[in-house]
Amino acid sequence: MKQKFTILAAAILMMATITNATVWRVSNRVINGITVNADFHTLQDAINGASAGDTLYLMGSKNNYGNGTFD
Repeated sequence: MKQKFTILAAAILMMATITNATVWRVSNRVINGITVNADFHTLQDAINGASAGDTLYLMGSKNNYGNGTFD
């Protein structure tokens, strides 16, 4: 019985961790003077705003995103 409880508790904890992950869109594209809708417009802002387990999705662009520093 203890083993079943331990497995159930571990599964619940893993599910809670997974559900907190967020996918953030990053775009530095400008079309006709308007920046494409995204959560962040620079790579460094996205890195600074993301949490452990989050995913940064860099949208296609002709412009270079530059460098980013992960801490």
